[in-house]
Amino acid sequence: MNKKINLIIVDDSPLHIIGLQTVLKCDDRIGSVYQACCPDEAMEQLKQHPDIDVATIDVCMKEGEDGLELAEKIRDNYPSVKTMMLSQFKNGRYIYRALLAKSKAYLAKDSLPELVVDAICNVYKGNCLFFGDTIGKEILEN
Repeated sequence: MNKKINLIIVDDSPLHIIGLQTVLKCDDRIGSVYQACCPDEAMEQLKQHPDIDVATIDVCMKEGEDGLELAEKIRDNYPSVKTMMLSQFKNGRYIYRALLAKSKAYLAKDSLPELVVDAICNVYKGNCLFFGDTIGKEILEN
């Protein structure tokens, strides 16, 4: 891969953002990493940085902010940006909504860091629907 992947992390947890940024800085496939703590800030960042390729989005943020609705807004307003969900919830209903929003991956936050980076790279390439190894097959079948 010649072009580096530019992405935005959308999460209301500063610890999660810092942790993911730390992992991503160590990977030479990753370029710029932007951050947003809420959907409104994410939409503003997308407007300011047209080079963003991938958005990693937390499903549920504080004060009822909905990452799945954000994924739909990104799909409708920035169709070149590929979305993937990162969540503590391993819930079939959330996964189904993520698929409807055209997210290319849904990973649990207990996934290994290298799995998350690989998912970002696969999402960027347009590959697969990727669920990682901590979301049980039974959830996907329901």
